[in-house]
Amino acid sequence: TTIKTDESFFDHSDMKSDYYLVIVYDKRTNTPLLSSRHYFDKSLISKLLKGDNGIESELSYPEEKFNLDDYSQGKIFLADRLSGNISHSLYRRYRNRIFSLYYAEIVNNNKNCTLLLMVRQEKYEKQLSRYLKIGFTPLGAILHKGKEHSIILRDLV
Repeated sequence: TTIKTDESFFDHSDMKSDYYLVIVYDKRTNTPLLSSRHYFDKSLISKLLKGDNGIESELSYPEEKFNLDDYSQGKIFLADRLSGNISHSLYRRYRNRIFSLYYAEIVNNNKNCTLLLMVRQEKYEKQLSRYLKIGFTPLGAILHKGKEHSIILRDLV
């Protein structure tokens, strides 16, 4: 999905806490192919999970209300700003392999943690269905920057 962004998307000036970048790149040309950032700051995660209206959303996991406070600091994180270099020929050719490398990096460096994602809702939910196929659990939805997003979660073991 192509989204409109401003400069803060690339310079992370909106981030007021520590965060990590994961970048899969073409080693030969040093060109980024896929990237995202993630962070463990529960107060920031809580704020984002409230969405545009700033009201705590009704998120449930699996049959009970999802509670961010059930997780110790450093055990739950949110990844955002997933960005693929869709115009690059290697990205187009090896997209699935690139995503596999990306996901392996996230899992290997965050074992025994829980990963939260905000997935932009779309007409046929292709992106969401891919995440559900690899074991993510839907918690609910929020409005983020004027667009509906599904909130999903996966324990990394």
